[in-house]
Amino acid sequence: DITESKATETMLLEAEERYRNLVVTAHDLVWSMDTEGRWTYLNSAAHHIYGYDAKELLNESLSMLQTNESRGRDESAFASVIEGEELLGYETVHLDKDGSTRQISFNGRPHIGSDGKVQYITGTSRDITEQKAYETELTYQAQHDKLTGLQNRSFFQEELECLSARIARRQEKCALIYLDLDQFKYVNDTI
Repeated sequence: DITESKATETMLLEAEERYRNLVVTAHDLVWSMDTEGRWTYLNSAAHHIYGYDAKELLNESLSMLQTNESRGRDESAFASVIEGEELLGYETVHLDKDGSTRQISFNGRPHIGSDGKVQYITGTSRDITEQKAYETELTYQAQHDKLTGLQNRSFFQEELECLSARIARRQEKCALIYLDLDQFKYVNDTI
């Protein structure tokens, strides 16, 4: 009687189909690459992030997407994965098909064979370009006057504290000049 065996096989096939559907339709990039840094699998999110269809990137090296500034850091990060370490929340800058920069967050995991060596790497990636732009804008707004665009009191206070700490450490001298402009509040408030 193979009824139980067939039922188990059917459950496994259904689970595999659910998994495949999740991976294919995910908004995050689901990928795998060989130990040489060449893509061996990418889901359809590759198109949304990089502008390339997944098929265009298959067997291509990760290096084709790297900026000159990120190349060294990326190689070091992925070398650590090839040595058996996990990569979590690694942020880098890549180029999309149009040559625009994209800020990407990577998670990667090595898969180790019976010989104890890494056979391949799998992971996920997320485009965090908009998030980073938003963070940059928030930081700018927190440190600059909305009307003039000049650095505000909060920025000045932070800089003054950093300068004071540096001067104390190095035992240097400095001076702070305070200028008071007559009627400036009136001019600022009305004009």
